[in-house]
Amino acid sequence: MHEHQGHRDRLREKLDQVELPDHEYLELLLYSAMPRRNTNDVAHRLLSEFGSVPGVFSADYEQLRCVKGVGNGMAGFLCSLGKLLNKYYSRQKAAYRGRFEPARFVSFLKENYVNEPHEVLDLYLLDEGGYVIASKSFGGGERSRAEFDPTILTQLLLDFKPAGVVMVHNHPQGEALPSAADDETTEKCQIACSYHNVMLCDHFICAQEGVYSYADSGKLPEISKKYSVQNLVKKQ
Repeated sequence: MHEHQGHRDRLREKLDQVELPDHEYLELLLYSAMPRRNTNDVAHRLLSEFGSVPGVFSADYEQLRCVKGVGNGMAGFLCSLGKLLNKYYSRQKAAYRGRFEPARFVSFLKENYVNEPHEVLDLYLLDEGGYVIASKSFGGGERSRAEFDPTILTQLLLDFKPAGVVMVHNHPQGEALPSAADDETTEKCQIACSYHNVMLCDHFICAQEGVYSYADSGKLPEISKKYSVQNLVKKQ
């Protein structure tokens, strides 16, 4: 066994058991760039130089190269990871806090969805008091379209057992009006919700011009009635 392998294995075993100090998380990460070297000293030097883990990931390539023990490969590794993390977190929307109230929720949507450059479709799960207990995104990033998967929604309904669901969708280039595809997605969501006795509370579409509500427009009551499990069973 390599002289550092036992120590590394012990650190990995602790990952799901306890909260590790920052230098040990960084030490574990650096194993990927330094598979045959002791990364403990380098981790401590990086934290000393940049002050924190965010500081390490915010450092540029030349700054990282100046730290003793950090070569070109490790500097490139850490710099690339830092840029990926920044890209990831820059796309994370703020969490909606508190009880779902349409007017307040629309204000939240205008701040977090109207200027989103890529198409997204998010679901917010509500408890009986109307509070958001979980959310799930079906799109974003570089993909051209957000693809809704009813099987994932079904699993969410089974896992969280919500009382209600709110859909949020955006049109980066279009108007805040539903398309035929939006209607179809709403219908699929309604069928899944109805089967699990969960209320589909609304489907919001966000665009530069504003926010469209299926509930306020009157489309949602029609869809909810037409695509309830009871009515679907009667048609068979």
